[in-house]
Amino acid sequence: MKSLVTALGSYVTGDEIADAVLDYGHALTLEQRTDLIDIPVVGDGGSTRLRLAVGWLIQLHTVGVDADGEEISDPQTTDLLRARMARISGDSDGDRHLDLVLSDSDWEEFE
Repeated sequence: MKSLVTALGSYVTGDEIADAVLDYGHALTLEQRTDLIDIPVVGDGGSTRLRLAVGWLIQLHTVGVDADGEEISDPQTTDLLRARMARISGDSDGDRHLDLVLSDSDWEEFE
């Protein structure tokens, strides 16, 4: 499982869900947009739901964790996030990873 780390806390969820959240957040960031999503996370006594803002100017990272219990899986949520990402990126299959590559000359613009 992975922990989604935000400025407000960290939340443990399944690997596929965490990857989809991070990819969707990246796609939104490239378009300078945000969205509110709803995902399953590990809570006290079991699984619960988390509403989370993702995208532009929202810090979000993932970290692999060793968690007790069964891997959280929610194909419907993962598919929804991938579909939203596909609409933004223009990728019909929703499985494209967006890479931002900056050269040294790109960085000079920010100095």
